[in-house]
Amino acid sequence: MDFSSQPSSAQALPEKGKPDKGVDFSVKRCASCGVVQLDLPPVPYYREVIRTAGLSEEMRIFRLAQFSSFIEKYSLQGKKILECGCGEGEYLAIMKECGLLPYGMDGSIKNVEKSRNKGLEAEKLYFDTGTEKCKNGPFDAFYILNFLEHIPDIPAYLKGIYGNLNEEAVGLVEVPDFGMMLKNDFFAEFIPDHLYYFTAESLRNILHENGFLVLHTENTFHSYILSMQVKKMTQEERNSFIPVKKSYEKPDLSGMKKAKEKFVKDCMEILSSGDRCAVWGASHQTFSVLGFLQEYDKALLQKKLLFVADSAPFKQGKLTPATHFDIVTPGKIMEEKIDTLLIIAGGYSEEIARIAREKMAFSGRMYILRATGLEKIR
Repeated sequence: MDFSSQPSSAQALPEKGKPDKGVDFSVKRCASCGVVQLDLPPVPYYREVIRTAGLSEEMRIFRLAQFSSFIEKYSLQGKKILECGCGEGEYLAIMKECGLLPYGMDGSIKNVEKSRNKGLEAEKLYFDTGTEKCKNGPFDAFYILNFLEHIPDIPAYLKGIYGNLNEEAVGLVEVPDFGMMLKNDFFAEFIPDHLYYFTAESLRNILHENGFLVLHTENTFHSYILSMQVKKMTQEERNSFIPVKKSYEKPDLSGMKKAKEKFVKDCMEILSSGDRCAVWGASHQTFSVLGFLQEYDKALLQKKLLFVADSAPFKQGKLTPATHFDIVTPGKIMEEKIDTLLIIAGGYSEEIARIAREKMAFSGRMYILRATGLEKIR
């Protein structure tokens, strides 16, 4: 599947007066391990975590329950745990609240300083070669949440995690669930930030071949996240472990292509009938679909879509990559008297719809981008 005029990244948003250019890429698959990937170099900031989930109360509640269950299951209370890609310490704080001794690492010194300012322990570190050592190691457990898909050299990074753990350490590994995307024909999930797209099978293969035995697998957070609990293998276990070798079939992306075509047609009809339209959610899905729509009918898109709203302050005042719509505070939806609202925010879409209805009293037409396309909810 080939893409053109897409955003060059999902996070390095262009500023007003400094528009960027779109990029072209294709979706490939590794014949050896079965991992689906993009034929692009990593984005410049791939060593650091940029996370907006910390702004969501729904995500905080979900993580608190998840971490508590993980700690109880593996008797981790009071033990040391490493977060690989800690961002600004959003999840470190929750782990600390749960009674662990969390320690974070991130490729951005700004993230590390923000974590430390919250009273959390963290250091600037990235596993480039796998030989790097954390100052506070070794650890009894680790977690890496929606970061592995950004990393160019996954074996080196997993080697680094392995070398900073105690024997019998456990871990929590999460990535966006590409199996769910395939099943539901989610066509707007391919972004340059995410180099790799894992199914349960391909993620398990990668982890097993790099010293981690998968103990439990599940889909979480509205099925968007593929979550695996793992155990560090001993060297003896690694020597005796025989990974499954097989030939991988080419993923069938024809459903995604059809879903994309239907979305573009339906969205253009909605825009044509609306007077003042906006999108809520400056997500990577939004950036992708705006690229599709601009390629199809730039004049109509520019005429009817007024802006993209988002709750993250660091996105506000910037432009959408490749398409250059203003990103504004959600308050603008009511100020500008928007009559048609498109919500494109993945697992956060339902929460946003509730806010629009209950807190903002939005009374116009409202649509959510779902697996089946745009669904009118009002």
